[in-house]
Amino acid sequence: MTTSPGEASVRSPEERRDTIRTELVLLAPLIAEAAQAKDWEYFGYDKWATYAEAEFGSFRLPRLVRREAAVVLRSSGMPAQAIAKAFGVSATTIERDLAVGTNVPTDPPEPIPSIDEKGHRRTKPSEETR
Repeated sequence: MTTSPGEASVRSPEERRDTIRTELVLLAPLIAEAAQAKDWEYFGYDKWATYAEAEFGSFRLPRLVRREAAVVLRSSGMPAQAIAKAFGVSATTIERDLAVGTNVPTDPPEPIPSIDEKGHRRTKPSEETR
């Protein structure tokens, strides 16, 4: 769905965020396919890393999406170094991503309010009690 500049979108911010995440994850199999087919040779590059850097630059995926994509690419046989070059991050970052996989929360946890020993919510001390 496209909207013109002055027209409001029908999608909520959450829907747009989720769609972006989904679409970015869908790139992983396409990247794996390009790597397995050695597309870099067609374009005259000597290796995947050179091709990825020259053609795609250092685009940065959000961490959660990168982790999911790294898992897909690694399972297709792509080495961590090549994945790192494709995503513009270090091989160490990709190794960490692979170690964590996709088992990460999508949203940060809610803060837990401070509770005193009687079960009351703690408040800031007043000027008189300081």
